[in-house]
Amino acid sequence: MKPRFIKLFLALFLPFASFLLLAHFLFYYNNKYENNPVYPMGGVMFCSDANLSGDSVIFLAHQWNFFPGKQYTPSDFNEKNVTGGTFLTLGSFGNFSLGSTSEASNGTASYRLTLSLPDTARTYSLYLPEIFSAYTLYLNEEKVCSQGNPDLAHYKDLIGNKEISFTASGTVHITIIATNYSHIYSGITHPPAFGTVTAIQKYLSTRLFISGITLAAIFLFAACSLFFFCQLKHNNALVFTILCSLFFVFSLYPVLFSYGSFTVFPWYPLEIACLTAMYPCMVLLQGTILNLPKKLIRRETLIFGSCVVLSLVFTLFLHGSTHFAKIYSEFLFLYKAGCALLLLFQAYYSYQKESLTSPILLIGTVLFASSLTADRMYPGYEPIYGGWFQEIGTFLLVVSIGYELWQDLSKTYRAKKLLLEEETHYLAKQIEIQKAHYQELTERIDESIRLRHDHRHHMQTVTTYLQNNEREKALEYLAQYAEQREQKGRIVLCRNMLADAILQYYQTLCKNNDVAFECLANLPQTLSIPDTDFSILFGNLLENAWEAARQTPENAYIRIQIQPQKNNIVAMIENSCKKEPIQKANRFFSTKHSGMGIGTQSARLIVDKAKGVISFEPKDEIFVVRFVLPNTVK
Repeated sequence: MKPRFIKLFLALFLPFASFLLLAHFLFYYNNKYENNPVYPMGGVMFCSDANLSGDSVIFLAHQWNFFPGKQYTPSDFNEKNVTGGTFLTLGSFGNFSLGSTSEASNGTASYRLTLSLPDTARTYSLYLPEIFSAYTLYLNEEKVCSQGNPDLAHYKDLIGNKEISFTASGTVHITIIATNYSHIYSGITHPPAFGTVTAIQKYLSTRLFISGITLAAIFLFAACSLFFFCQLKHNNALVFTILCSLFFVFSLYPVLFSYGSFTVFPWYPLEIACLTAMYPCMVLLQGTILNLPKKLIRRETLIFGSCVVLSLVFTLFLHGSTHFAKIYSEFLFLYKAGCALLLLFQAYYSYQKESLTSPILLIGTVLFASSLTADRMYPGYEPIYGGWFQEIGTFLLVVSIGYELWQDLSKTYRAKKLLLEEETHYLAKQIEIQKAHYQELTERIDESIRLRHDHRHHMQTVTTYLQNNEREKALEYLAQYAEQREQKGRIVLCRNMLADAILQYYQTLCKNNDVAFECLANLPQTLSIPDTDFSILFGNLLENAWEAARQTPENAYIRIQIQPQKNNIVAMIENSCKKEPIQKANRFFSTKHSGMGIGTQSARLIVDKAKGVISFEPKDEIFVVRFVLPNTVK
């Protein structure tokens, strides 16, 4: 069996099996429905001193007496004026319809559960997670608290978590009237927690601590990626910042609902928008990290982005229909599953093409897909501590994307640092070129002064020859004089002074080292590109050409052609080279040092900045650079 196949098998199977094993463990040991010391009978939960000792928390999930469409108060129960009740487990159904498509998901209902407590009076706490979307709580005959207004004539939604402390002994009847016309869920869908004040406080503190650690980590990811975006202008860093921000808002509800209450609109549409919008960000980030075709990435992102809009339309307009609620539930699952399959395909495809340098992203994607599988395998799961399977899987995928992005950003940062060093080096080189140019101009000025001083002598000599009718000698003398002037004269290679100085420098180097130098540079005096950028671009390319050409054992040459075309500058630099440059993933590696060819990288960055085009064409001991720069200056 090939090692690569084994590695791929381990990257796929081990994360999948590990997450399902974790899900199985959490289902039995971190589940409000399973890890419970007391199970009620006939709507009565018998709680002994042993059940309520220490830090034990009892989750009131089972055997609630449920009365759909009724708003029964404790007096109705005392007078036995109630009918139509049925026992149910909270969370088994997401709304008042109890799974029936013929019944409305919205409406009102009454819930009742009886606690049989020890005879000794003590103080207890009852913790009520979010109830959709308005309710009133009674303990025995006393109205204890309300969230919103469940009265049908004056309905007002309000969602939040509530902790109620009370002193009791013996029998305690819990009666809750809930009404919903705002949310996709309705009634009590999350089991309340019951226990001593100390136990409930410890339970809530632990939950908030875990949520706080998770939120802090996500916030740190977002802050770091935003910093890198500001420093490097890396688009992936911005997208990752958006992804972390969306995940942060989506994961904020445990803390948010613990300290306040909120109306369904706009919080719930915002929560759904954050959830669904995370997936296009994941697809976009993974695709760009894996260097997938941009056209494909845009198409995939557009498809998933459209699903975000559809999801919001449902939450805003269709939440009151049981039929559409079921459709939406399936749509949301298919949306998540489709995203997971696409992410898996992208990671697997990249891995097969050997462009995936690390299996971390593939492992993270598998873990995310495993979390969706676990959601279907264990529908009766609600965590005591921590997040849901999907939240765990999403967090792990975000971490894996962040890891790969960190690697990419680190390379970009190191490349920019090297580019800065290269630019500093070339600026020093440019100073050297300018010094040489200045020295040459000084010498030319001195030569011009000498020529003007000698001019009278030459004219007198020619005049003497002519006066003596020695015409042939005069002509010969003038020819010698003209040849001397031509040899000493400076030939201007380009009208652009900056480019001319660079060309003159490398022409001199080539002349002194037997490297043929051909130049046709028709550049205007002024360019649209800044002088510093053009100096670094042109100088780097010529330096690379010179370094390669001078190592050529025979027929060494550099050929330059620069011509204006409409509103562009079109250039070609061709040189001989001893061997073809090393090229990996469309990047050239230096023959002068280990690592990337910084000159080519610097040139590419400058051309991209100017909205131009550049190409590098190595072939048969010849290296050709072509670039096009916009130029609107005439």
